[in-house]
Amino acid sequence: MTRPSIPLVVWFALLFVRLCCAEPLEYGFLNVANMVPNHPPCEVRIDGKELLPGGLKAVSATGWFMVPQGTYRITLSIQGFESAQGSITVLPRESTLCAIFLQQIGSPTDRDGKPAPPKIRIKRLPSPKNSNSRVLHVLSLCPAAESFQMGDKTVALKPLESIDIPQWSGAPWIVMHQQKQIGQCLGAEEKGRYTLLLASDHQSTTSALLVRTDAQELPPWMKDDPP
Repeated sequence: MTRPSIPLVVWFALLFVRLCCAEPLEYGFLNVANMVPNHPPCEVRIDGKELLPGGLKAVSATGWFMVPQGTYRITLSIQGFESAQGSITVLPRESTLCAIFLQQIGSPTDRDGKPAPPKIRIKRLPSPKNSNSRVLHVLSLCPAAESFQMGDKTVALKPLESIDIPQWSGAPWIVMHQQKQIGQCLGAEEKGRYTLLLASDHQSTTSALLVRTDAQELPPWMKDDPP
């Protein structure tokens, strides 16, 4: 489970340049999760700058980091797949989880009848208002309808379908798929909102990652609001 982190080093130069501007800046928060299991790390570039040296490892997340508001170009590269490009808009004081996953676009075979690899895609998940209780949001990024065993609960989800489990006690449990352990929730002592991402490599591996997705807040010294 990832927790809030300080801004990444890769943003320092960008922040310094923008802080020199006359107009005050507004900031938002990003958390990027790589949900492509069983493959090399994903190289993530934002406006041409590498987010993490060596790439973001499979089934892991960066943790929350602060970014000046605006729209950024994002490029995703994983060995064996065609690179993908898109954009991310960072809104003032809003938090967005970006999940990288695989999605089959068009026919699963090419003209020669050979398997056509899926495409790299990104799913944006804005964080809602913080909860005074523990709320678990489960999202499937798998290519087909699947059933998952989570503790004493069985959850069936279609591709890109999600469900909330509002009465989660925060107790730790194992996530199972087809009688195989694919991940675990280590437990949540603190109240708040959590997202369980479920994804596949479109072959034989399915994985789960629990991410805390509370809306992040600016440090007190950056807030304009009076105390």
